Amino acid sequence: MTYSDPGSSVTTTPISCSDQRCSWGVQSSNSGCSTQNNICAYTFQYGDGSCTSGFFVSDVLQFV
Repeated sequence: MTYSDPGSSVTTTPISCSDQRCSWGVQSSNSGCSTQNNICAYTFQYGDGSCTSGFFVSDVLQFV
């Protein structure tokens, strides 16, 4: 199930490595920065050894 599709949102922006929110994410995952494109990335590893990875974004949510 997809909860969010950043590609279809006009308000989604990647979080840069210098953004304070990137350091918050580093505390809860194996995160780092892509020096090539300055995007804050993450990898979460689960207890069963599987993992998921991606990058942190900022978006605007509207509840109707």
